[in-house]
Amino acid sequence: MGNKKLLSMTGFSRISAGFTWGKLNLEVSSVNHRYQEITVRLPREFSSFEPLLISKMRSMLGRGKIRLNVEILWNPEYKMVTIDSVLLAGYWKQLDQIAEDMGSVQNISLTSLLNLPGVCDTQRNSNIEQEVEEAIISMLEELVDSLVEMKTKEGDILAEDISLQLNSFSSVIDLIGNEWQDVIPEALAALRSRLEKFIAEATQGISVDPARLAQEIAILSDKWDISEEIVRSRSHIDRFREMMGKGTCADDKNDDKRTENAGIGKKLDFLVQEMNREINTMGSKIQDARLRWQIVEAKSCLERIREQIQNID
Repeated sequence: MGNKKLLSMTGFSRISAGFTWGKLNLEVSSVNHRYQEITVRLPREFSSFEPLLISKMRSMLGRGKIRLNVEILWNPEYKMVTIDSVLLAGYWKQLDQIAEDMGSVQNISLTSLLNLPGVCDTQRNSNIEQEVEEAIISMLEELVDSLVEMKTKEGDILAEDISLQLNSFSSVIDLIGNEWQDVIPEALAALRSRLEKFIAEATQGISVDPARLAQEIAILSDKWDISEEIVRSRSHIDRFREMMGKGTCADDKNDDKRTENAGIGKKLDFLVQEMNREINTMGSKIQDARLRWQIVEAKSCLERIREQIQNID
């Protein structure tokens, strides 16, 4: 458990490598997102690599809006462009014929035709495409490892702040629990007085069975008793700490292990919703002014925790 880490959804990494055909730059960034969304930007001639790269990254990373950018800086000998003279001549003849049919004189510039489809082409060795693909794939794992390392550092900062807020929340729950025990007798006495007064006014002097009165008091007291909510809140806190301890397998280099516990952020978010539900129930039951201020403080702690959890993978 000690090796597990929380991962932030925010991170950035960039690596470069040189080859006989040029320099390859890979850059990946990740920001918060409810789901996993991956986009890849490639040189136009290698756009067919996109599905493969997305598939590999999908298995290597968890949630987040992830963008991979691939840049190739070709060596001069691989940048040479050849002109298809036959195709160029065909374009020229067609345009000249059209101008003649329309009775128009056109001064056609050859350079203006170079951008037409197929006229210019970069001639490269047929093996280059495979070499480029293999190079990108081999660098991708190193790139993702670097990204995960940065996300882990960010995750450590988030985990520290969340733990501090959780400790504050736990202290507030303990304080509410202790003060609640002190106000129970006073609250019960006030409830009994109000109930007796109500019954006296309703019955106009008719005697009331003390046992029945005690039963009614017990029923009403259950509606403002927060003991169960306090117990459940403490249980949620223990569960939260347990899940924080599990974290994610950011320390494992195996692709399948990188996201073994991915999605911990969603689980923690659901747990915070349950904790909020308990606090809201307490707030609806408590009438004591001091305790109501503690409820406000508890909600504030949970809100800060919730904000940080939104950044966790």
